[in-house]
Amino acid sequence: MKEELLKKAYINAFSIEDKYIKNMIILNTKSLIDDLAQRYVKIDKNRLRDELLYYRFYGERLDDINIVNILLPVIISNTNMKKSEEEVVKVIKYYVLYNKKNEYMNDFLISSLIYNTLIHSIIENKDIEYEELMQKIKSTIIEFTHDMEKAEVIKFEMKRIQVIQSIDRYIDLKIKDYEDSDIINNLLNVIYDVYINDRDTQIQGIKSIKKSILSILGFDMNENIDNIDFINSMAEYIIKLRKYKI
Repeated sequence: MKEELLKKAYINAFSIEDKYIKNMIILNTKSLIDDLAQRYVKIDKNRLRDELLYYRFYGERLDDINIVNILLPVIISNTNMKKSEEEVVKVIKYYVLYNKKNEYMNDFLISSLIYNTLIHSIIENKDIEYEELMQKIKSTIIEFTHDMEKAEVIKFEMKRIQVIQSIDRYIDLKIKDYEDSDIINNLLNVIYDVYINDRDTQIQGIKSIKKSILSILGFDMNENIDNIDFINSMAEYIIKLRKYKI
């Protein structure tokens, strides 16, 4: 049953118009490899690099910076939250540098931590309450350590404090509106919308994330997906990787 919900989460991530996000989910899926000895699934960086080099000649450019759901293949193919966290941090850093969005590096790093914790938490317990989930996310951010240049440490620590304060406000239901460039608060908004009071947004990346979360929680999206047979085969591949059956 759990695997069926994860397949739906993957498939419904494609129920958006943004071609870049959909294509990156596919490229990341195609670049996954399992490490049976270490018991986790990771991105083959050489394969991904080659895929992106080829994509540059025919694909869409990054438009919506709310691209965290491109990490979904990595997250749901892994059963270990910590191993998954280590990998999503590597992957999101790669994409930030590739897209020359360095000014958002800390936003993307922390949003990857939030999303990884969120997805693994609801996979483990779909009945988890809003405040408990937010406290788990907060703990993940507090405990996170990462090697970075000294010049970047202060910037990251300032961002970490800001996000912890934001999470506390969201726990108290003091929320913000969606804004195109506010990656972290947009992600916190999704959690609030799913658990407290749903709101509409036209931000494509956020719509993708929300549909994946709702799918894992057992909601039936009934979406029309282009190339559904291919997307379904990719979802099946994710589940096989999760079970180390490749």
